[in-house]
Amino acid sequence: MEPVEIEAKTLIQKSKTPSNDYVINPYTGCLLGCAYCFASFAGRQFGRSVKEWGDYLYVKKNAVELARKELAKMSEDKRGGTMLLSSVTDPYQGHETKYRLTRGVLRELKRVEYPGLVRILTKSPVVTRDIDLLTSLPRVEVGMTVTTTDDQVSRWLEVRAPLASRRLRTLAELTEAGIPTYAFVGPLLPHFATRPELLDDLFGRLVDAGVSEVFMEHINLKRYIRERLDQVLTGEPEDVREAYLQARTKEHREQLDATVAELLDRHGLRLRFEEVAPRRQRLPEGEARVLGVTASTPPGGGPRQAAPSTPGSDTAMTQGVAAGGARSGAGGGRGRGRARSSAADAGAPVPGGVGGHRRCRLKRWPPGQPRPRASRGAGCAVGGELVSRAGWWCRAGWPGRRRTCAP
Repeated sequence: MEPVEIEAKTLIQKSKTPSNDYVINPYTGCLLGCAYCFASFAGRQFGRSVKEWGDYLYVKKNAVELARKELAKMSEDKRGGTMLLSSVTDPYQGHETKYRLTRGVLRELKRVEYPGLVRILTKSPVVTRDIDLLTSLPRVEVGMTVTTTDDQVSRWLEVRAPLASRRLRTLAELTEAGIPTYAFVGPLLPHFATRPELLDDLFGRLVDAGVSEVFMEHINLKRYIRERLDQVLTGEPEDVREAYLQARTKEHREQLDATVAELLDRHGLRLRFEEVAPRRQRLPEGEARVLGVTASTPPGGGPRQAAPSTPGSDTAMTQGVAAGGARSGAGGGRGRGRARSSAADAGAPVPGGVGGHRRCRLKRWPPGQPRPRASRGAGCAVGGELVSRAGWWCRAGWPGRRRTCAP
């Protein structure tokens, strides 16, 4: 699969993910193709479906240039913020060895002596290539996503990602080089609830690799992710499929939380953010403003591939539902000039949290029925663009669909 080169308009985006102020995604898409990945909606701005996750990659060929320009414009007080690489892609996936965008961005951060924390999150051992740059930054930490110690399970769910055993060795190499590390155990695999000895083994291996802090997250089983997981689970034993079915229940999460607390204490590991993050409460949050792209022929030949120039955004996840209306506020829609809700652009069901609304769901816009005019002074839990006086009908951000916020 040949990647498509694009030119992005912006690179450094504001983030509301836990403890991160800014995020950089040098690529859109991820060829690792993990079945459980929440970011599988990220390619919709290019007309890519969730089912295509892992089969496309858009390379922001001007990422290093943008980093240089945007860092130069960044005020001193903003430079103290935490910078994450990356939120909806792996900054060290295979094509990074060719394009070297992540390394270029790190070089720019070093050039300006960026004083804030630079945080890396990856599954790839390619990160060790940049140990020279990482050790030269004033503040840095590298996180490795490790969900299991079983390479067979890793290959089953994480498709083309480096094996779990290789990631553990990478953590040890980074620790030996003097770089602070952490592990992202996310998602917590459902079978840990009935096989706690497997999680015990994982924590033990992380400690052996020099890790002292972990960030943990329950599996996200929203509909668009379940559809991809169902394909992976087909043909698996009944007990495996049952475990993933039970993972949606409150009892399952509470059982896992208790197991995690006991094992963390046993191994002396610290849990980042003090709790296992409840993925079910998170919603996509647009981190890019407008990304205009143009197609070009990748190095090495190949046909010219057209990429849409319609506006879109890379997305990340927020800590809770309260950020749902942060971009548009309770003032709601003010006509077509109002920025669309990025949660709606992402197309994921979003729990309410503003103005007493309980839930939101997507429905087809009735054929032939005109869209309602915007009404001022009305708000929506997802900060929708168009709101009618009769109910809460919010434009979802693409033709033919609508979002309903039930009071």
